[in-house]
Amino acid sequence: MPGKFYTMNDTQLRWRPIDFWPANTTVNIDASGTKSSFRTGDALVATIDDSTHQMEIMRNGKLEKTFPVSLGKKGYETPNGTYYVLEKFAYIVMDSSTYGVPIDSAEGYKLKVQTQFASTTAAYSFTARPGQSTIKASAMSATGAPI
Repeated sequence: MPGKFYTMNDTQLRWRPIDFWPANTTVNIDASGTKSSFRTGDALVATIDDSTHQMEIMRNGKLEKTFPVSLGKKGYETPNGTYYVLEKFAYIVMDSSTYGVPIDSAEGYKLKVQTQFASTTAAYSFTARPGQSTIKASAMSATGAPI
């Protein structure tokens, strides 16, 4: 299966397929004799419509839930594209300096945020704070690291 390597930090290299992993499939890995395997789960795809600010969650091709979303303020909108969810954290740092707004400016911020979603290869996160009905796509900390 064709794929790409990603350098996550000085000690971590990851590989993922070009397309999504097939749902409910056993994946066998052999890296120069070091073997491992895992099983993928359901096909879970989130699609966001920028014009309606709605995110649809599809599980195995069926609509599971629809959420309103925030995609950044004018001039700092979340870019269109495909994002691969790689990790899930209980908390992350939301830092405006990662997209050019200093934290000490009037519109700056650096907050520890409880999340229910995860980080992507592009250092974006999808967060839903407890009690919120809106999901926010936004930049993570400068290192893209959880706290």
